[in-house]
Amino acid sequence: MPAATSVPGVTAAPENEPPTPTGEFEDIAVSVGGSPWPFLASGLFRDLDNDAEELTFTATVSDPALASSEVIVDSEGHTAIIVTGTAAGSATLTVTATDPGGLSGEQSMSVEVDDSGFTLLPGIKVDNNKIDLGDGFLTLTDTCTPPIKSTPFPSGLVVTINSSEWHTRSDSSSAWMEVPETEVTTGQLCTYATRTAGEYRLVLNVTIVIDPHLPTVTGEFRAENEFIVEESTGENRGPTLNEDVILDFDELSAGGGPLFTEPTLFFTDPDGDELEFSLELSDPAVLTAEIVTDVAGHRFLVFRGTAAGSAMLTLTATDPDGLSADFALEIDVDDEGLTPFPTIDVANGVVLLYGRSFGTCLGPFINQEIARYFYTVHSMKWQTRADSSAEWTDIEGTTVTDGQLCPYTTNVAGDYRMVMELSIQPDEHVSALRGFYTAANTFTVSGEG
Repeated sequence: MPAATSVPGVTAAPENEPPTPTGEFEDIAVSVGGSPWPFLASGLFRDLDNDAEELTFTATVSDPALASSEVIVDSEGHTAIIVTGTAAGSATLTVTATDPGGLSGEQSMSVEVDDSGFTLLPGIKVDNNKIDLGDGFLTLTDTCTPPIKSTPFPSGLVVTINSSEWHTRSDSSSAWMEVPETEVTTGQLCTYATRTAGEYRLVLNVTIVIDPHLPTVTGEFRAENEFIVEESTGENRGPTLNEDVILDFDELSAGGGPLFTEPTLFFTDPDGDELEFSLELSDPAVLTAEIVTDVAGHRFLVFRGTAAGSAMLTLTATDPDGLSADFALEIDVDDEGLTPFPTIDVANGVVLLYGRSFGTCLGPFINQEIARYFYTVHSMKWQTRADSSAEWTDIEGTTVTDGQLCPYTTNVAGDYRMVMELSIQPDEHVSALRGFYTAANTFTVSGEG
């Protein structure tokens, strides 16, 4: 057979490449009688030759007696895989993606099935008198969330809470029982405080939107963990510091807007005692802080920068018998007059809110409730500078006064930042905090495209 030769002026067609897995994925945890678990197939593979919509998918479970899988394709070509538990045990789900040329790739993950009747819902963690929705999205104590209706979670799910309820049992050998008067049907999640020994879990009826064009999934879920209350010896136990709680800011600006948090987030009292809080500042000339209490008894710790420098804040929680615990934090203050806002980030052409990326204007935010608090954007604009030694200057035509936050796209070399005047109202019974802020970061363009 003669050797292959190339024809001048004719480019050989590129060789087709198969879809390849994008990486490791977390195990799937479902329950017999609990909700099926949905996810989009497009995130499992990348294909160098075709868009995700050109791939076709199959899904198989290694032991069909334990779980089943269904592949659903919408009119836009988006594919969802829905896994349903049928018997307790462990199996493997294998998803195969095939391109139009017939080449395929596989991605496998473990499927764990239990018989609790409630499928695990990632991103909701609970403790005595505490609920955490994760990734800085919302942590609360001694209260309820706003109604969660078509709410994007940090996990990427769009969630509606139809109802929730607390369950308890004395130990792992006992059956779970409903805790009386804890059912909530308003879409809220409410904390539960108790001093009674036992195990406690939060269960929910939830509707999940996988994709706007695909059917929703509704069923029974549970928070991803339970909490345990140990039997009391009768001896008072002092408050303890919550080591896993991290304040999501450590920078303020003199003349810039204030920031706030809730002091109850940093401490747990094993006896469920009501705690009192006090503050100590190493340098009140650099930083001021106060505890504000609303008419319902909710407390907020408000920080303001007053001069450039660093100061240490110590928050002390004390129970009725005088036992206490301390939380210490060092905060840096600059003299820019613009406080970095911790949950808003920017990139070229993108605004990121709670880690989710948006390429178009967001809002308008006019007394808009987000993760329990109320936000108003009075104005925003973009600024630029040639480098870190230059002054920031306004970019003409970027000022917005209708409550929206808009991204900025450019190929001109320089640094870029978003500047905002915001009002933040921690609670409807507390006065709004108003001031000037920047996004938590800037972005840099290295040269003209």
